[in-house]
Amino acid sequence: MDAESQLRRLRKNVEEQSQEIARLTSELGQQTRLVKLLDENLQQTSQQTFALEYRLSNLEHERETSQRSTRMAFESLGARVTELGIEVAELPTAKEMKDTWRQLEQSLVTLEHQLRRELDGRAEALDRELKGLGGRLEEVHAGLRKDSAGIRKDSDSNRQDIAALLRHLWGDELPARAVFVDEKPDQSQVSTQPMEPITEPITEPVTGPAATHCTGSTGPAGQYRQAAAGLPLVPRIRQAEERLTSLDGNRKADYETILGKLELKADRDEMTKLLATKSDVEHTHDRLVSMDGSATFAL
Repeated sequence: MDAESQLRRLRKNVEEQSQEIARLTSELGQQTRLVKLLDENLQQTSQQTFALEYRLSNLEHERETSQRSTRMAFESLGARVTELGIEVAELPTAKEMKDTWRQLEQSLVTLEHQLRRELDGRAEALDRELKGLGGRLEEVHAGLRKDSAGIRKDSDSNRQDIAALLRHLWGDELPARAVFVDEKPDQSQVSTQPMEPITEPITEPVTGPAATHCTGSTGPAGQYRQAAAGLPLVPRIRQAEERLTSLDGNRKADYETILGKLELKADRDEMTKLLATKSDVEHTHDRLVSMDGSATFAL
């Protein structure tokens, strides 16, 4: 009986111990899981701590940088304030400014009076010069009118001489292509449009008995006139020169005298240019132009 009771007690103790071991095993597993969780939490905490330390180091660096920048800014501001203080100290006082303004006003008034006097003197001098220039221009204008009248007279004389020479050489009147318009040119076109000759169609030369009747000669001179009737003036003069070379001494001397007179006459183009540049007889000057052409004064 005692052995069975003891065996029962032992079995009961073994079961209790087994239950206790199972309970302790489960608790150990729980503790192990807790340790793992604590280990993970510790790792996370260490990572967060490292991140916080890195952040703290960055913040410390930024703080040092900001402190250095602030210190430099305050130093620069202090230097600028010092410079401004020196500049303000160097500025003139209110009394000095008033004296300066008073002197400037006096100088401006004096300068204004001087400029007015100088301008009045120059205006009077210019008026005198303009009056003298007007008188000289009137004299020049009178001289130009006189020269124009003389040139027109010479031109008429030249035309009469040329007509007489043509009648003497060829027995005809002045050719149509060499007759100029004897009209006063438009004053607005004197400097831009030169005088041009009137060009009229020249009729065909008359030959045969009619030509002999018109020229009134049947000799070599009449034949020469008939041959040169339709030619322009320059070829006719050239033929006349060739004809002069074949004449005898007396007639050649006479024609050389005539040619000498022709050479003394001015060229047609030159006479045209000279006449075109002359002012009209009735023209009155209404403005003054400087010698370089840069200034014009109205009268």
